[in-house]
Amino acid sequence: MRHYSSQECLAYIERKLSAENEREYEDHLYECDVCLELYTACLVPLEHDSTTTYPIPSDPNEAFTEQIMARINSEKQRIMPSTPLRKPALYRKPVFQYALAAAITLILMTTGVFHGITGGAGQTPQTSRQTVEASFTEQLMDKTVAMLDSIQLKANLIEKGGEKHE
Repeated sequence: MRHYSSQECLAYIERKLSAENEREYEDHLYECDVCLELYTACLVPLEHDSTTTYPIPSDPNEAFTEQIMARINSEKQRIMPSTPLRKPALYRKPVFQYALAAAITLILMTTGVFHGITGGAGQTPQTSRQTVEASFTEQLMDKTVAMLDSIQLKANLIEKGGEKHE
């Protein structure tokens, strides 16, 4: 296997080789580690030298790229007309909507609509005679106490009656 010299590496870096020789050199770099090390060694001093400029390779597809960009721009113009976009309407802005809601609320409050809706819910209720049913437990307790009282009363009567007979 033939190894390339440092002059040939520099020629490749500076793009002075023909397209065919460049392809051969690149293929050789993929296969040969010695030449790859030589290539990277040639690149190191050039990285620190900011005065050296290298020509940008001409892109064979540059015309294709330009055609694509022209098509994109024409489609963009077709989709988005060049007329400036209108500002959104005032009634679609949140600030306007909040201000309108506050104004309507104030109007309704001053006319007394809310007072009519609530029907005087804020007033204290008048005390009226309403029969409030006691709960089941309270009723049961009352009946139990009444029954115990009646038993106690009968026991007391029997006891008093028994003393009289003696």
